This record gives sequence, structure tokens and C-alpha cells, in this order.
Amino acid sequence: MENKKYFWGKYAERRIENGFHKGFHIFFHFLFGVAFLALFGAVVMWLWNALLPQIFGIVPINFWQALGVLILCRILFSGFSSKHAFAGRGRRHKNRIRRKWQNMTPDERMMCIKRHHCGHDFFNEKDPEKEN
Repeated sequence: MENKKYFWGKYAERRIENGFHKGFHIFFHFLFGVAFLALFGAVVMWLWNALLPQIFGIVPINFWQALGVLILCRILFSGFSSKHAFAGRGRRHKNRIRRKWQNMTPDERMMCIKRHHCGHDFFNEKDPEKEN
């Protein structure tokens, strides 16, 4: 009975610890996003005010107008899709599969190939040209 109690106590501690870390990561990403947006807004405002009034005679803009220009550019040039938001995830997944593949024996590789081709055995099918 004590072992079960100990197990559930450790389980609860891990859940609380993981929840804390998850909350910390969400807060950190939110804070980083706000800082990133503020930095780019300031850079756009500085570049606009440094270049465009002298070149084209356009009025200078403030920080909030610079953020509006950033959002407008995002809408016009990227659209509303966020297909690039998870681009790094695909690379990590491919690297994980590559490491797993490199650690397999040739027999395990063949079984993996057979299993992922919906039952088609592409490597053991008879070639019609070789039969003649």
C-alpha cells in the first residue's frame, strides 16, 4: 500500500512540475513574441522615418503605425495561412526517423519498408523483364 501511495505522490509531483514548466514555456514564448513584435515595429518605424520622408516626401510615422504597416505587409504578402509556423517540426521529425533508420539492422529495415507500403512487397515482387 505504501508503494502505491509513493507512486501516486511522485506522479502528482511530476504532473505539477510538468505543468509548471509548460506554463513557464507558454509565458516565455508570449513574452518573446511581444518583444520580437516591439523590436520589429521599432525597426520599421526607424527605417521609415529615416528613409521615406527624405526620398519620397512622405510624413514620418509613429510606433503603432509601424506595427500596422507590419500587419498590412503580413496580410498582403503572406496571406492568413500559417503553413510556415510549423516548418521546423517537419525537419525534427525527419531527423528522428533518420536516426532510427540508421540504428536498424537490414532485416528491421526491410520489415519497416514492407509495413509502410500498405502490404505491397515492392522489393520481392518478380520483375517481368527478368523472368524471360
